[in-house]
Amino acid sequence: MGHQVPGPLPMAALCDLVASFLNNGMAVYEMGPQGVAMERAVVKWMGSVVGFGPDCDGVITSGGSVGNLTAMLAMRRVKQDTLDGALPAVLVSDQAHYSVKRAVKIMGWGEDAAIAVPCDEEFRMRADALPETMKRAESAGRRVVCVVASACTTATGSHDRIAPIADFCAKHNLWLHVDAAHGGPAGLSEKYRHLLDGCDRADSVVFDAHKMMLMPALATGVIFRNGAHSFCAFDDRASYLIEKSPQEEWYNPGHRTMECTKRLLCLKVYAGLLCYGTKFFGN
Repeated sequence: MGHQVPGPLPMAALCDLVASFLNNGMAVYEMGPQGVAMERAVVKWMGSVVGFGPDCDGVITSGGSVGNLTAMLAMRRVKQDTLDGALPAVLVSDQAHYSVKRAVKIMGWGEDAAIAVPCDEEFRMRADALPETMKRAESAGRRVVCVVASACTTATGSHDRIAPIADFCAKHNLWLHVDAAHGGPAGLSEKYRHLLDGCDRADSVVFDAHKMMLMPALATGVIFRNGAHSFCAFDDRASYLIEKSPQEEWYNPGHRTMECTKRLLCLKVYAGLLCYGTKFFGN
């Protein structure tokens, strides 16, 4: 009971019942117009919680593992021209969630492409160790394109210090992804908001509502600071479903997600915010 995910708000659980009765697919506006409108609002709201501006965009998907994969696939698309034939590498905390390494393997980069950065005595990524770790990767013939920070780690609840990691990424033109599946809602708390300092400089963030916001599983936001990057992972066509470009159909979640028969995941979050307000979740 309450292992990893909490006992949910009863109202939020009832929203999943309603979503099941409606049974609206969410890949395109035509199939779930009310859900698409709510998801657009929830995505923008999540972006604001982690410090992103109005140009952010993303999608609600089924869990942090799928969210991390989605963000990493977008990163690969954006950074592929910087490789110049070199083998890619991603720097990750040795406390990072296993789904990050799994995403790297799914992308075909191999397990060795996820290079561990040592942590301090509080299990936080050592930003001062990033230059040496990057040098080690380059000596092995790899080109570092991304750093993944944790806010917070699943095993220890430790928040990486994101600001100095963001400084390093800016200096070396690296993609910064923040796995804030557990700790993203800290942005709602006056007491704990500082734990996300620097998150506003990330290129992508994963944010679970089914952990610290009392929502039934699953409800994960994958948010990109540059909204155009939200189309980079899954920009495909299907004559019966998705015919136009993302620029023409920017409102359709199908341009941003692996899922086609996509559940109405945003209803419980939207209703929870509407009924309880943000202060309730920030306390």
